[in-house]
Amino acid sequence: MILSCGESLIDFVPETDTEGRMLYSPCPGGSPLNTAIAAARLGVPTAYFSKISTDFFGDILFDRLAPNQIVTDFVLRGPEPTTLAFVQRDDAGNARYAFYSKGSADRTITVEELPHTLPKEITCIQVGSVALILEPVAASLERFIERESHKRVIAFDPNVRPTVMENESAYRARVQRILKHTGILKISDEDLKWLYPTQDPSTAARHLADDGIPFVVLTRGKDGATAFGPGFTVTQPGMPVPGGVADTVGAGDSFHGGLLAALYREGVLTPAGIRSINEAMAQKVLEFAGRVAAITCSRPGADPPWDKDM
Repeated sequence: MILSCGESLIDFVPETDTEGRMLYSPCPGGSPLNTAIAAARLGVPTAYFSKISTDFFGDILFDRLAPNQIVTDFVLRGPEPTTLAFVQRDDAGNARYAFYSKGSADRTITVEELPHTLPKEITCIQVGSVALILEPVAASLERFIERESHKRVIAFDPNVRPTVMENESAYRARVQRILKHTGILKISDEDLKWLYPTQDPSTAARHLADDGIPFVVLTRGKDGATAFGPGFTVTQPGMPVPGGVADTVGAGDSFHGGLLAALYREGVLTPAGIRSINEAMAQKVLEFAGRVAAITCSRPGADPPWDKDM
């Protein structure tokens, strides 16, 4: 089982009405939640840990979990408001975000609210994005990662959001600490450029693999992805988007969910298993994750495919 941890929020996605006016439609989102949904829709036992507001936006988020086969045992509810994110798309469908999260429920998780124990069937903890930037949730999740990393695979997608950072140097230091506990790193070329501006993303990814992360996956959007492991480098070209790109909202999260689902199917989503990934397996899981992301891009909003759609 995968336990996804972090923010859940409402994405306000732009639409144009018949008179040319810009409207915004509320859609459940948040990187860890999107990743959890992608993995669960692909048949992987998946649970979610966050604090979800008791406001009506929070009800929308909570009500999205069970129909997507996500275990809710670790979800907290609180009176704090829901994080909101407004999405802006360019002509190519690429998305930018404006976050409104001050005092929000998912931001206020304390160390005392962390799950005290986890069942043994949870073999992977997936984290990343805004929840590792904003306090106090960032410090709480870092403590959780440190506590659990000796027993479970940590799957980390930084999903860097510079616009919401309050302390850039503290965030950079946190990323470096988390990388020491990471078993699977899924990271975009843009994030690697931000974290290591003096290095080519492929070089930086190779160094991270050589420094001890068993499985590093560098994504390049429509240009595909490259996996780095002990003694191998494997590249998967970008996959065609059926029917054309609607937008790219949630594409990276869907890729991550697809990647974890593929590794689960191969029986290697364990601390020992990820060290057994070879070149052939890496190629197979990259291809699968790429197809998941491509289908997501064919749909408005973060709407990853179900197993039957693959």
